[in-house]
Amino acid sequence: MKKIFIGHFIFLFSLGVFAQSNKQEKIKWQYGPLKATLGTQATIKLSKKYQFLDARATKKLQTKLGNTNSNKELGSVFPSDKKKSWFLLFEYEDSGYIRDDEKDDLDASKLLEGYKRSTEASNEYRKKKGIAPLTVLGWSEKPHYDAKTNNLVWALLAQSNGRKIVNYNMRLLGRGGYFSVILVTGASTLNQDKKEAIKLISKYFKYNKGKKYTEFKEGDSVAKYGLMALIAGGGGLAAAKLGLFAKLGKFLLKGWKVIAVVIAGLLAGIKKYFSKKP
Repeated sequence: MKKIFIGHFIFLFSLGVFAQSNKQEKIKWQYGPLKATLGTQATIKLSKKYQFLDARATKKLQTKLGNTNSNKELGSVFPSDKKKSWFLLFEYEDSGYIRDDEKDDLDASKLLEGYKRSTEASNEYRKKKGIAPLTVLGWSEKPHYDAKTNNLVWALLAQSNGRKIVNYNMRLLGRGGYFSVILVTGASTLNQDKKEAIKLISKYFKYNKGKKYTEFKEGDSVAKYGLMALIAGGGGLAAAKLGLFAKLGKFLLKGWKVIAVVIAGLLAGIKKYFSKKP
């Protein structure tokens, strides 16, 4: 029995359990090269080096892993190389257009302090639910925004049950909302996997015509929060309206995904039991 951190929980993973569930219902994998659709919002072009799960298959896999679905999942990308253990999870938030006028004023110290305080508060909830507590250690990568691509990136370093966890987040802004893209990988391979994931997204992810951030028109729906709030928790934070972090604890339970500690070979094992290559 092995442990995997995914979603908000620590799950026990057994290949035997997956093999048994696989007899009931298989996960349908799509193999590159292909142009994968992410709902009605975007596409991502994948070479033969990658495999893809659409929205339905992504939710199915999350459920089989014991993870809760947000119902905003639009797809996930996995490397075909069995030696690589990472994947990208794509979710879309119909938030409205998010203005980027805070791009030069991202207060990393304030955000980090807020994450620490609200995580401490949320640990009470975790304790009641039997979920291991989290300790935020610091930034693995400070928040930064690329005005050319309209992408927002940050990574937090935390610890749970003695294991270090990296939560690497990307937010790809669009005309009517944003894609939340989460890189799931091990802390030891983060740097190399991050480079591959960033290259994949920057070169091959595209919003559909009419959905791009630069295609905003007056009269479009506009979010009530900006980049700082998006980093801190999105709509939940905006609703709190109390000093940026005063009531973020319960929203952080949704926004913080403990998914970056992956056992080597685990994803290859999942693919082995859930699918067969043609």
